[in-house]
Amino acid sequence: AAAAYSLRLLDSTYTGSAIRVRRSSDNTEQDIGFNVFGELDTVSLTAFAGTGDAFVKTWYSQTGSNDATQTTTADQPQIVSSGAVITENGKPAVQYDGSNDYLPIDTTALDIGNLSSFVTGSFASTANQIMLIISGGSQRWYAPIILSGQLSFGYGGNAAPFTITPNFNQNAFTMIAGTTQGNMSGFVNGALQGTATLATGINSGNGSIGSSSL
Repeated sequence: AAAAYSLRLLDSTYTGSAIRVRRSSDNTEQDIGFNVFGELDTVSLTAFAGTGDAFVKTWYSQTGSNDATQTTTADQPQIVSSGAVITENGKPAVQYDGSNDYLPIDTTALDIGNLSSFVTGSFASTANQIMLIISGGSQRWYAPIILSGQLSFGYGGNAAPFTITPNFNQNAFTMIAGTTQGNMSGFVNGALQGTATLATGINSGNGSIGSSSL
């Protein structure tokens, strides 16, 4: 994998932290690692955040490179609210506001002409939002995207080559793109949802993880 972001330990050989957070009380930052069970160290996280909020500045890639970092505080996603860790299905979760929160990844050194993405998450509403963007020049790869109330996979000038039928909440999304003039396939919870032919290639550029309005 070129990059791997999770609040769980994905590789037993990885010895780094999970995330770097900023607390709202004084904007102090601290790295937060994993506990002995390989899950986010929420004890250290809540002790650091106190009764306030905490936001993710850096989501460390467990590949050892390609960390996702947001230095603009207003655009950092939240992980603690009023002293309590934000959760989904009882597990810690990074929460994006659906407006301007995102974590940029420098992908200039990567070949994203052939690329697979695996994303687990849920959208807060049916408003236009993007869970994952990979972009290069004029090309955009959305995996997935909500556009006009439809859950879709998309790329380039065609933001929705095929729509996804399952509910937009609580899903695991997989997108596979081929080389220039190749094919693109989208899966939800392991089930193929559709394919499309790439009209143009996807070039190396910048990417981000998060939720943005369109």
